[in-house]
Amino acid sequence: MANDNKAEASFPRLLKNWFFTPVETIDSKFPTQDWHTWRDICRERWDFFSGKVWEETSSAGIKDGKQAEKYPLHINPIRTFALKHAYVLFGEVSDGAVNLVRSRILPKKNEVVAKEVAHEAEEALERVWYENNGRSLLTENGLLSQFLGGCVFKVSWRPDLVLLPSGVSIERIIPDYFVGVPDGSDMWNLREAWTAQPVSTEEAKTLYNVDVSEHLVTGPENQALLLEHWTRDSYRVSIEGKVARVRMPNGELQNLEGNNPIGVVPFVVIPHERAGDLFGLSLVDSAKALSREYNARMADAGDALREEARVRYVLKNSSQTVRHRQLEPGILVHDLGVAPPNSDPPSLDLLASPRISSEMNNFNAAVLAQLRRDCFVPPVADGEDEGSQRSALTLAFRMWPLTSHVRAERNYWSEGLNLVNEMILMILDAKNPMRVSTDGVDTSLLKINQTHLGHLKRQEWAPMIPRDREALVNELILRSGANHISLESALGSYGDIDDIQEEIKRIVAWMEHQSVVVADQPETDTEEDTEEAEETEEAEVDAPEVGIENE
Repeated sequence: MANDNKAEASFPRLLKNWFFTPVETIDSKFPTQDWHTWRDICRERWDFFSGKVWEETSSAGIKDGKQAEKYPLHINPIRTFALKHAYVLFGEVSDGAVNLVRSRILPKKNEVVAKEVAHEAEEALERVWYENNGRSLLTENGLLSQFLGGCVFKVSWRPDLVLLPSGVSIERIIPDYFVGVPDGSDMWNLREAWTAQPVSTEEAKTLYNVDVSEHLVTGPENQALLLEHWTRDSYRVSIEGKVARVRMPNGELQNLEGNNPIGVVPFVVIPHERAGDLFGLSLVDSAKALSREYNARMADAGDALREEARVRYVLKNSSQTVRHRQLEPGILVHDLGVAPPNSDPPSLDLLASPRISSEMNNFNAAVLAQLRRDCFVPPVADGEDEGSQRSALTLAFRMWPLTSHVRAERNYWSEGLNLVNEMILMILDAKNPMRVSTDGVDTSLLKINQTHLGHLKRQEWAPMIPRDREALVNELILRSGANHISLESALGSYGDIDDIQEEIKRIVAWMEHQSVVVADQPETDTEEDTEEAEETEEAEVDAPEVGIENE
């Protein structure tokens, strides 16, 4: 139920003051120590992603009146790699798609009625995702999962939000603010969950109708802690120990506590790549040590290059101060003076500068190559094809380290989105009949009931990397001609057809129209018919006339 927009905006400065609420105002069941441990892990991962970790100063000396930075180049491969992973995760999605991932419902039986029920469920899900800005929601969570080890979706009933006609809210919860308790070894099924998010005193009063002015001294910058607790049976939202309240469209205040309407904890944690824990592996853990080494050695290479480019003079046989003379504007000469008696004339030479060894450059390249291996980002992902012409198939194979990794990510995302969609349908089934007014509500949402629950679901993903369109069309035409693919599957492979069945109807109608047009056209004489007609005419001219006189 929490609104975390302002919390996100203030997130960076809150990292220094995570736990600012007195223990006596917090739910006694809240796992405070676990939250402390988890937020420390997240803080380090945020620092590497944002680049804050590269602001570390060095004890080597002072530069320009300030303490010198230890990593002056601020090279941040983790941020770049995380963005690339997120881009490939959702792939080449068309701009007109309803959502980045299309949810499909498989009917329980191969009957017309069952197919209609599945279609109604699909329509309802598309509507809810659209209302909740699903494209941007998925994009942000896809990025957060790369460096935080996972992302969190929350599905809840929010009739107080006018911009959600369906009443169903899908939120992304920043993992730092979330603590979940799995049901034994089943990480997809939570038996308890908390969100702990900072809110300002103004938000607490305006949005949640809770006055926390007496707690001003406990929080930095007039902020308090909004704590949301869910179990399978109940939920409670509180600020500084007081139950939060929201104003409904009819003006009434409703307490944010009560029975859980769907019987499941409405949070889904989608891991990056799970390895025995609720959240998954993070790119930060794989690359933080090498990122430090790469920044340090690249800084060394920069220092060595600067030293190599410096001009050093060696003065010999001069007992006088070297003076500078200007022959003409822009041209300076060094006046070395007169040589001492019985000595060699003064001279000014250049001292040989140290050279950067090839091993230094090779080492930096080796560190970057290892970074790429550990984060599954091959050079071709940056558009580097090693300076020669490569076929599209060759480049696609070179992307295999990244695409194979993202394919594993998609496995987890498909499972998680299936659960999110089932929760949406469960809420629509439980809550739509309780609406006071259905004005402006899509009729597809009002149809949802028990018959729409429990269906098999699958997620349709876009291709990860661009594919040659002409090659795709040719392949589908060949397979269709050999009866190796159905028309439905072939049309679906194009990726730009929203309603395949409707498209098939249009194709059939066009084919029927074409056949009617062809049938109505007059037959055109062929060349053989024309020659035969000419020979007949000539025979008729040469034949004797049979008339009355002969009779």
